[in-house]
Amino acid sequence: MTSAGKHTMFKGPMKKIGCHVLMRMTAETGLSATFMFKNNSKTICAAGKTLTIDWGDGSAPSVTTYTSATSDVSMSHTYPSYGDYNMVLTGVCQSIGFSVLDSSTYTYSKAPISIIDYSGVVFESSSGALKSAVNLETLILPWVVACGQRDFAYCTKLKTVELGCPSIYYDGVFQGCTALESFKVNYDVLLPRWQEIFTTWTDQTLANRAAQCWHNVWNGCSSIKELNLGHVRQFGNTCFSGCSQLTDIYVTNHTAAEIKANFNASSGNFPSGAAATVKFHGTDGYVLGDGTIVT
Repeated sequence: MTSAGKHTMFKGPMKKIGCHVLMRMTAETGLSATFMFKNNSKTICAAGKTLTIDWGDGSAPSVTTYTSATSDVSMSHTYPSYGDYNMVLTGVCQSIGFSVLDSSTYTYSKAPISIIDYSGVVFESSSGALKSAVNLETLILPWVVACGQRDFAYCTKLKTVELGCPSIYYDGVFQGCTALESFKVNYDVLLPRWQEIFTTWTDQTLANRAAQCWHNVWNGCSSIKELNLGHVRQFGNTCFSGCSQLTDIYVTNHTAAEIKANFNASSGNFPSGAAATVKFHGTDGYVLGDGTIVT
């Protein structure tokens, strides 16, 4: 683990270890759950690395050892009774979730209440990882460097999101998260993580990392007021449609004129569904959704 893993996102010595998932098992969710851990040839999940789950009910932890960097793993567990359980993951995994793209078919997708990664266990999320986890309220994954398609779509109670600084948000990652109020990315902890994971990449430095935001990423997030997104290179169509409370979007690697010109060229649809009064803040001022540049 690099120096990034020695401190939490709360800026102090690490108080807890692993990724904590608060599970609330009810008659609606049932007592059994199966989690999937998807890997896509990332070096950190190479053969021989392990992932351990303490299910939080006093039972023996489940342990798996990756056989290759592309192996997918699933772990199942049945809880003894209804109630709250703090599930803790240690080791490494690309993402934590249910089925790909359609977790809404599983009743236990309603069990997670919060997910907080204290020590860099989860570094990416795969498509549909927690889609329709309708009771999820808090998602703090400060080492995540990429988000898949509709990973957290329609998590209608999700209020707080904290990520690393993803290089890509695929379509609809947070689409329909109507309660989302706080969204943060963490450039300060990301660089050591990039260097650890992507050892063969030539653009590992933060200066070269800039997010591609595909279509509908925050579409329908009707409670969000501002988005601090760090380095960005593209907003797709209707990224901000239905964000009725949104007033400010912060981009840290472009001037106001570049945001208007470059993002229009990338997506063909500036301002990507944002209202005319939304301020896209750049390094020297802002550009309004109607195209007016203020510096």
